[in-house]
Amino acid sequence: MKKGYSAVWLGLCVLISTHTYANSTPKELDTLFEQVQTLRQTHGSYHPRLTEAFSDLGDQQLRLQQYEQAVDSFNEALHLERINQGLYSPNQQPILERLVLALQAQGKWQQATQTQKQAYWLLNRQHQNESPTLLQGLKRLGNWHTSAYMSRDVLDYQHLLEAQRLYNRYIQLNDAHHNKNNLNLVPVLVGLMNANYYLSIATPVAESGFEAQFADSGQKINELDIHKANSFRNGKLAIERIIDVYTNNPKTSQAGKLKAMIVMGDWHLLHQKRQSAQAFYKQAYELTKSEGLSTEIFSTLTELPEIRPNSTNDNLMMNESSIKVLAQFNVSTAGQVRSIKILEPAEDKHNIKYIRETKKRLRNSRFRPFIVDGKLTTAEGVKKYYSYPLTEEEQAKKASTKKS
Repeated sequence: MKKGYSAVWLGLCVLISTHTYANSTPKELDTLFEQVQTLRQTHGSYHPRLTEAFSDLGDQQLRLQQYEQAVDSFNEALHLERINQGLYSPNQQPILERLVLALQAQGKWQQATQTQKQAYWLLNRQHQNESPTLLQGLKRLGNWHTSAYMSRDVLDYQHLLEAQRLYNRYIQLNDAHHNKNNLNLVPVLVGLMNANYYLSIATPVAESGFEAQFADSGQKINELDIHKANSFRNGKLAIERIIDVYTNNPKTSQAGKLKAMIVMGDWHLLHQKRQSAQAFYKQAYELTKSEGLSTEIFSTLTELPEIRPNSTNDNLMMNESSIKVLAQFNVSTAGQVRSIKILEPAEDKHNIKYIRETKKRLRNSRFRPFIVDGKLTTAEGVKKYYSYPLTEEEQAKKASTKKS
């Protein structure tokens, strides 16, 4: 994965669904192979119990990182399920989801996307528009497409458009059949906001599928340009809706509304609307004081956006395969970085590229401005670590230096 992303979501946290597996052993895999063979010999190649057997085998192969074999097993399980239960069997859904994981692990994103489309088609066929299961499926698939965009070496913004479509459908169905101030809307609206942020910074990877032409000027712009132009407004509307949901749920903690108001400030700051951003930050501070909540968030160093593209993981464990750079700097009332100093490591031929990368990143960064006693304040002398994975060659050099 050449282009990684921070796992922290912008402003409010929405979790992209992931799967974790317990430790497995090859011996357990052999047992599952034997079960498959026994079932085939005893009951034939199409017995219904083989669906579960191949599904379990695929799970085990997934745990052991045998991804190609896992894909084969899940495909066999799907084939048997369709033969025995029909093309529209709902039991395909969990198998399809695990097949996606195996394809992702191999970097086969196109096939993974097609498999997700199958899962979405099946979901729509099985459930009515008001079904909570359908809504959860829409959210899960929207999160997957955002995750797919973040995880790919080539960032295909079509994933963002699909995520946006799925989130919007969730909102429309919720508003038509459920409470418009349902708190379950919040993570979906956060997902929609994130998709719009990514669209605002996306770059095309190929020619777009269509062009729009303005009749009055003849100027042509591509699909991505249209979505980039709308991204600020769409994201702002999503945050406004989050604030409305919390406002109409007065029995819930004001912390959610407060965070959404701060994120609104972040959103404007990231889109170069400094005055509006400062106004939202001050409103959020006043709400904090009036509700008797802690104001610590306004004096905590926060790099924006909280979901951001970068080539490093700031939370990377400091171990033998990483190098850390400690920077000291000031943050202006506009969230800009000033007076950068590198405190460690020493600037030498081994560390210079990481020091330069850190300085470059800081110059291009925005941080949430500090507020002290209700006033925007320049934060001086703040410190932050950045960590970078070492290449295999660099790790070898580091090890030989220690030995000598």
